[in-house]
Order: sequence, then structure tokens, then C-alpha cells
Amino acid sequence: MTQVVSSMPVVGPVLVPVVK
Repeated sequence: MTQVVSSMPVVGPVLVPVVK
């Protein structure tokens, strides 16, 4: 998920807890 957070610093933190 690190790549997603890096690509989308705004949406990343929101999707990380949802995916995990």
C-alpha cells in the first residue's frame, strides 16, 4: 500500500484503513 499512498497522498491515508 506504500505505492498507493505515495501516488495519492490525499486518498492514500483514507484507503489504507479500509483495505486493511
